[in-house]
Amino acid sequence: MASKSELIIPFDDFFKADRKPAEFDDMLGDCFARRGSLGVDCRKDAFRVSLRASSNLQLGVKVAGNWRGPDFDSMDFLHAGTKLFLPFLFEISEINLNHAQIFTLGHSYRSLADFFMRNLLLSLCRDEALDIDGSGQEIVDDGVVRNFQRQYFYIFKTLFPEPVLEKRHARELIDFMQANAYVPVMDFQNPLLRLGAEQLRATCLSRSGQKSQEQLLKGLHQARQKMMAHFDK
Repeated sequence: MASKSELIIPFDDFFKADRKPAEFDDMLGDCFARRGSLGVDCRKDAFRVSLRASSNLQLGVKVAGNWRGPDFDSMDFLHAGTKLFLPFLFEISEINLNHAQIFTLGHSYRSLADFFMRNLLLSLCRDEALDIDGSGQEIVDDGVVRNFQRQYFYIFKTLFPEPVLEKRHARELIDFMQANAYVPVMDFQNPLLRLGAEQLRATCLSRSGQKSQEQLLKGLHQARQKMMAHFDK
Protein backbone atom coordinates (compact mmCIF):
# COMPACT_ATOMS: atom_id res chain seq x y z
CA MET A 1 0.00 0.00 0.00
CA ALA A 2 1.37 3.41 -0.91
CA SER A 3 2.24 5.70 1.95
CA LYS A 4 0.79 9.12 2.51
CA SER A 5 2.55 11.95 0.73
CA GLU A 6 1.65 14.51 3.40
CA LEU A 7 1.22 14.53 7.17
CA ILE A 8 -0.19 17.38 9.25
CA ILE A 9 1.45 17.37 12.68
CA PRO A 10 0.16 19.56 15.56
CA PHE A 11 2.82 21.87 16.98
CA ASP A 12 3.12 20.03 20.31
CA ASP A 13 3.28 16.59 18.67
CA PHE A 14 6.11 17.67 16.38
CA PHE A 15 8.45 18.06 19.36
CA LYS A 16 7.48 14.84 21.15
CA ALA A 17 8.95 11.45 20.23
CA ASP A 18 5.94 9.48 21.50
CA ARG A 19 3.64 11.50 19.21
CA LYS A 20 5.53 10.73 16.00
CA PRO A 21 3.01 9.11 13.61
CA ALA A 22 3.69 5.57 12.42
CA GLU A 23 3.01 6.72 8.84
CA PHE A 24 6.25 8.70 8.89
CA ASP A 25 8.34 5.51 8.60
CA ASP A 26 6.45 4.56 5.44
CA MET A 27 6.93 8.05 4.05
CA LEU A 28 10.65 7.86 4.77
CA GLY A 29 10.88 4.49 2.99
CA ASP A 30 9.11 5.91 -0.05
CA CYS A 31 11.49 8.87 -0.06
CA PHE A 32 14.46 6.55 -0.57
CA ALA A 33 12.62 4.27 -2.98
CA ARG A 34 11.64 7.21 -5.20
CA ARG A 35 14.93 9.07 -4.64
CA GLY A 36 12.81 11.98 -3.57
CA SER A 37 13.00 14.43 -0.70
CA LEU A 38 11.28 15.12 2.61
CA GLY A 39 10.19 18.58 3.56
CA VAL A 40 8.67 20.26 6.58
CA ASP A 41 7.12 23.69 6.79
CA CYS A 42 5.41 25.61 9.54
CA ARG A 43 1.77 26.32 8.75
CA LYS A 44 -0.84 28.41 10.54
CA ASP A 45 -1.62 25.88 13.25
CA ALA A 46 0.58 22.85 12.52
CA PHE A 47 3.66 21.51 10.77
CA ARG A 48 3.26 19.93 7.35
CA VAL A 49 5.62 17.06 6.54
CA SER A 50 5.57 16.10 2.88
CA LEU A 51 7.17 13.73 0.39
CA ARG A 52 8.48 15.72 -2.56
CA ALA A 53 10.22 15.17 -5.87
CA SER A 54 13.95 15.92 -6.00
CA SER A 55 14.20 17.76 -9.27
CA ASN A 56 16.80 20.20 -7.98
CA LEU A 57 19.33 18.04 -6.17
CA GLN A 58 22.16 20.36 -7.16
CA LEU A 59 20.68 23.08 -4.96
CA GLY A 60 21.33 21.00 -1.87
CA VAL A 61 19.52 21.45 1.42
CA LYS A 62 16.84 24.11 1.21
CA VAL A 63 15.85 26.27 4.17
CA ALA A 64 13.36 29.10 4.17
CA GLY A 65 12.55 31.65 6.82
CA ASN A 66 13.54 35.08 8.07
CA TRP A 67 16.85 36.69 8.93
CA ARG A 68 17.15 37.82 12.54
CA GLY A 69 19.20 40.85 11.54
CA PRO A 70 20.04 42.98 8.50
CA ASP A 71 23.73 42.15 8.29
CA PHE A 72 23.71 38.76 6.57
CA ASP A 73 22.59 37.14 3.35
CA SER A 74 22.92 33.70 1.80
CA MET A 75 26.36 34.45 0.28
CA ASP A 76 27.82 34.73 3.78
CA PHE A 77 27.25 31.02 4.43
CA LEU A 78 29.39 29.31 1.83
CA HIS A 79 31.86 27.77 4.31
CA ALA A 80 31.09 24.84 6.62
CA GLY A 81 32.15 26.88 9.66
CA THR A 82 29.68 29.68 8.95
CA LYS A 83 26.90 27.32 7.84
CA LEU A 84 26.81 25.73 11.30
CA PHE A 85 25.76 29.07 12.79
CA LEU A 86 23.01 29.71 10.26
CA PRO A 87 20.10 28.38 12.39
CA PHE A 88 21.04 30.84 15.15
CA LEU A 89 20.90 33.82 12.79
CA PHE A 90 18.04 32.69 10.57
CA GLU A 91 14.58 31.74 11.84
CA ILE A 92 13.89 28.56 9.90
CA SER A 93 10.27 27.80 9.07
CA GLU A 94 10.88 25.31 6.24
CA ILE A 95 13.46 22.60 5.51
CA ASN A 96 13.74 20.35 2.48
CA LEU A 97 16.14 17.38 2.57
CA ASN A 98 16.68 15.18 -0.45
CA HIS A 99 17.29 11.46 0.09
CA ALA A 100 21.07 11.87 -0.24
CA GLN A 101 21.09 14.28 2.70
CA ILE A 102 19.24 12.08 5.15
CA PHE A 103 21.94 10.58 7.35
CA THR A 104 19.96 9.56 10.41
CA LEU A 105 16.59 7.84 10.06
CA GLY A 106 15.11 8.96 13.34
CA HIS A 107 15.03 6.59 16.31
CA SER A 108 11.80 5.91 18.10
CA TYR A 109 12.97 8.01 21.06
CA ARG A 110 13.53 11.07 18.84
CA SER A 111 10.90 13.52 17.65
CA LEU A 112 10.22 14.75 14.13
CA ALA A 113 11.79 18.07 15.10
CA ASP A 114 14.95 16.16 16.02
CA PHE A 115 14.87 14.25 12.71
CA PHE A 116 14.86 17.38 10.56
CA MET A 117 17.25 19.45 12.66
CA ARG A 118 19.70 16.57 13.20
CA ASN A 119 19.86 15.86 9.47
CA LEU A 120 20.24 19.57 8.77
CA LEU A 121 23.16 19.80 11.19
CA LEU A 122 24.86 16.72 9.72
CA SER A 123 24.44 18.18 6.22
CA LEU A 124 26.02 21.44 7.35
CA CYS A 125 28.90 19.53 8.98
CA ARG A 126 29.50 17.81 5.63
CA ASP A 127 29.52 21.22 3.92
CA GLU A 128 26.57 20.25 1.72
CA ALA A 129 25.27 22.82 -0.74
CA LEU A 130 22.79 25.16 0.91
CA ASP A 131 19.87 26.94 -0.73
CA ILE A 132 18.62 29.76 1.53
CA ASP A 133 15.32 31.50 0.88
CA GLY A 134 15.28 34.56 3.10
CA SER A 135 12.74 36.49 1.09
CA GLY A 136 10.51 36.74 4.13
CA GLN A 137 8.20 34.03 5.39
CA GLU A 138 5.13 34.74 7.47
CA ILE A 139 5.87 33.58 11.00
CA VAL A 140 2.56 32.43 12.38
CA ASP A 141 3.86 31.47 15.82
CA ASP A 142 7.25 32.87 16.81
CA GLY A 143 7.39 30.57 19.84
CA VAL A 144 7.16 27.48 17.66
CA VAL A 145 9.97 28.68 15.41
CA ARG A 146 12.09 29.39 18.50
CA ASN A 147 11.43 25.84 19.73
CA PHE A 148 12.66 24.58 16.36
CA GLN A 149 15.81 26.66 16.84
CA ARG A 150 16.23 25.35 20.38
CA GLN A 151 16.04 21.79 19.04
CA TYR A 152 18.99 22.56 16.75
CA PHE A 153 20.93 24.02 19.67
CA TYR A 154 20.57 20.87 21.79
CA ILE A 155 21.91 18.70 18.97
CA PHE A 156 24.67 21.22 18.22
CA LYS A 157 25.70 21.19 21.87
CA THR A 158 25.88 17.38 21.89
CA LEU A 159 28.04 17.17 18.76
CA PHE A 160 30.26 20.07 19.81
CA PRO A 161 30.81 19.73 23.60
CA GLU A 162 32.30 23.19 24.05
CA PRO A 163 33.00 24.40 27.63
CA VAL A 164 31.51 27.79 26.70
CA LEU A 165 28.17 26.07 26.11
CA GLU A 166 27.93 24.71 29.65
CA LYS A 167 26.25 26.10 32.77
CA ARG A 168 23.80 28.41 31.01
CA HIS A 169 20.21 28.03 29.88
CA ALA A 170 19.56 27.23 26.23
CA ARG A 171 17.78 30.52 25.47
CA GLU A 172 20.61 32.53 27.01
CA LEU A 173 23.24 30.59 25.06
CA ILE A 174 21.34 31.07 21.80
CA ASP A 175 21.34 34.82 22.48
CA PHE A 176 25.10 34.63 23.03
CA MET A 177 25.54 32.69 19.79
CA GLN A 178 23.70 35.45 17.94
CA ALA A 179 25.71 38.19 19.64
CA ASN A 180 28.94 36.34 18.87
CA ALA A 181 28.39 36.99 15.18
CA TYR A 182 28.96 40.68 15.94
CA VAL A 183 31.37 40.77 18.89
CA PRO A 184 33.56 37.98 20.37
CA VAL A 185 31.59 36.99 23.46
CA MET A 186 32.22 33.23 23.05
CA ASP A 187 35.55 31.43 22.70
CA PHE A 188 35.21 28.14 20.83
CA GLN A 189 37.87 25.46 21.06
CA ASN A 190 36.81 23.65 17.89
CA PRO A 191 38.81 25.21 15.03
CA LEU A 192 35.90 24.94 12.57
CA LEU A 193 33.55 26.83 14.91
CA ARG A 194 36.22 29.39 15.77
CA LEU A 195 36.94 30.08 12.09
CA GLY A 196 33.24 30.28 11.25
CA ALA A 197 32.57 32.80 14.05
CA GLU A 198 35.55 34.91 12.98
CA GLN A 199 34.33 34.97 9.38
CA LEU A 200 30.85 36.10 10.43
CA ARG A 201 32.28 38.90 12.57
CA ALA A 202 34.53 40.01 9.72
CA THR A 203 31.45 40.17 7.48
CA CYS A 204 29.59 42.31 10.02
CA LEU A 205 32.54 44.66 10.43
CA SER A 206 32.88 45.14 6.69
CA ARG A 207 29.24 46.20 6.46
CA SER A 208 28.79 48.10 9.69
CA GLY A 209 31.13 51.00 8.96
CA GLN A 210 32.91 50.40 12.25
CA LYS A 211 36.66 50.97 12.18
CA SER A 212 37.55 48.08 14.43
CA GLN A 213 36.26 45.27 16.57
CA GLU A 214 37.57 47.15 19.60
CA GLN A 215 35.03 49.90 18.97
CA LEU A 216 32.19 47.40 19.03
CA LEU A 217 33.50 45.92 22.28
CA LYS A 218 33.83 49.39 23.81
CA GLY A 219 30.20 50.11 22.98
CA LEU A 220 29.16 46.79 24.49
CA HIS A 221 31.07 47.48 27.71
CA GLN A 222 29.60 50.98 27.97
CA ALA A 223 26.09 49.60 27.58
CA ARG A 224 26.78 47.02 30.27
CA GLN A 225 28.12 49.68 32.67
CA LYS A 226 24.98 51.77 32.20
CA MET A 227 22.83 48.73 32.90
CA MET A 228 24.76 47.81 36.05
CA ALA A 229 24.66 51.43 37.24
CA HIS A 230 20.88 51.27 37.02
CA PHE A 231 20.78 48.30 39.41
CA ASP A 232 23.25 49.97 41.82
CA LYS A 233 20.82 52.83 42.49
